Amino acid sequence: MVDFQRLHFEAGKESEFFEEKVIEVRYDPCRSADIALVAGGSRKRWIIATENMQVGDVIKTSRTIGRMADSQTGDRAVSVFQSALQPIVADCTEDIVLFWHPTAAMARNPDLRCTVPKQHPLETENQIYHPTNRQKEDWRQRSHRSADIALVAGGSRKRWIIATENMQVGDVIKTSRTIGRMAVSANEGDSYPLGALPIGSLFNNLEIYPGKGAQYVRAAGTCGVLLRKVNGTAIVQLPSKRQIQVLETCMATVGRVSNVDHNKRIIGKAGRNRWLGIRPSSGLWQRKGGWAGRKIKPIPPMKSYVNLPSAAAAAGTTS
Repeated sequence: MVDFQRLHFEAGKESEFFEEKVIEVRYDPCRSADIALVAGGSRKRWIIATENMQVGDVIKTSRTIGRMADSQTGDRAVSVFQSALQPIVADCTEDIVLFWHPTAAMARNPDLRCTVPKQHPLETENQIYHPTNRQKEDWRQRSHRSADIALVAGGSRKRWIIATENMQVGDVIKTSRTIGRMAVSANEGDSYPLGALPIGSLFNNLEIYPGKGAQYVRAAGTCGVLLRKVNGTAIVQLPSKRQIQVLETCMATVGRVSNVDHNKRIIGKAGRNRWLGIRPSSGLWQRKGGWAGRKIKPIPPMKSYVNLPSAAAAAGTTS
């Protein structure tokens, strides 16, 4: 079993620092990466091997964060990103390489296409989507994403992010998790904690829990407003005019989401909405008033349109 936690215990307590020696590096048919057998102290364990790891190397594990960076890593910023396209670690700058509009033609590169799962990625407990068939689609042109996306590069890697309204190729965006004594003067596309932004700032891609990634304000043309800060928290207004209170360490991107004219698009027919995975609304939202349907009414009283002779006149005529 591969040890992914890299923990080490001595006398029943977790060690802050320990060294281990690589004994063997082998191929594991159950994994795409090689695994290495390392030994330290009185135990051996398997770990995921790195690119240049060899037998006899000594590796170190430490859970201590010092004031200075280690000489082996230098001052490189290590970036970790979640599926919400929001950075959770590092102060870094990145260049915008490519700008992609969701209505562009689908690419023919197989690496950019994936098979649609049986369960729609947006399917929840209260809303169910029914795709017409399981065909391959471009992940850059998903039906549930209305905003443009931008390819940014920083350091030795590239990633896709949600583009802001005025973002262009060649722009440099910054990401920081530092909250200073003074509010920052951020440019559009920069990511900062809410506590570092001035009151009244417009933002998008908002975290509701620090480090979890952006969950709010991601639709095309939307933006939130930072209203005030109270005791380490920030009160923000969402595009729906709803106000929520989150920690000031939650990250947000400055500016408005791109593709502002998305709400002006013409669907054309109901079938195109079905292509997008949207089912017809429930009858609860297509209410019919009292004019619709069959009515059961009481029988109206009978009306006489002929004046019949009275009983006395009828008797005199007979005699």
